[in-house]
Amino acid sequence: MMPRRVIVLVAILLAAVAALATALVVVASRDGPEPPQPVVSQELMQRTVPALTAQQRQKIADIALKERRVRKLTQKQTVKVADVLVWTKSTGELLGGVVTIALDEPATIEGGSRPRSAVKVGG
Repeated sequence: MMPRRVIVLVAILLAAVAALATALVVVASRDGPEPPQPVVSQELMQRTVPALTAQQRQKIADIALKERRVRKLTQKQTVKVADVLVWTKSTGELLGGVVTIALDEPATIEGGSRPRSAVKVGG
């Protein structure tokens, strides 16, 4: 059995190491430069996202459902357009839409990524 004095010294040493580790964590979290803040221009703050008309939404949904790979994937299922969202450039200019399709059952798509279809829907 270790003498009591050795046990007390080991306990003090362990407490000192724990205190030092805690202090290092606190100092490390306070040191260093402030993280950069996003720069948002006044123009960006005032910009609004364009809305799709009902006619544009329908056209986008029709294009998506007629697309060859979508038809192949959904040929034995009931398909429902769950949503059509606006797709814009970073400048706010309308590009088209993004279609979310709901299927009755899970489906697997094989193969790599291919270019997406792009159709202008704006005037």
